[in-house]
Amino acid sequence: MLLAPGRIGTTSPELGITISFAEISNFKVLCEIYYKDAGYMPELSFGTHFFHDLVETGIFYASIFEDDNTIKFKPDFFEDKRNISLNLWTGGRTDGSEFIDIIKVYDVSNMGLILFSDIISSKTICGIFKK
Repeated sequence: MLLAPGRIGTTSPELGITISFAEISNFKVLCEIYYKDAGYMPELSFGTHFFHDLVETGIFYASIFEDDNTIKFKPDFFEDKRNISLNLWTGGRTDGSEFIDIIKVYDVSNMGLILFSDIISSKTICGIFKK
């Protein structure tokens, strides 16, 4: 799951994350997040190749806004979790350490995290559910 402020795949850095589809094509879920302080606003452009690529590869898309329709959003959910991004960095001209506070990667495979979406009601839930 990729959580990012503003538009993912935009060509305008002032609107969000400039990235190609090939760079994120292995994600199963993309969530664009409203980030008031920077003025980033989620906005999936349904007329773009990017959107069609999401549909064709079966990547789930969601946008998260800070409004009355968002019941709970906890951006600090991962604060006490270990950021493993440096373990995954494969280099080039950098070891990735300058991005440690910007790009964060978490292993949630043993947390019991579940994503549920009801398209009819437009409700999506991601959380830890225990028996």
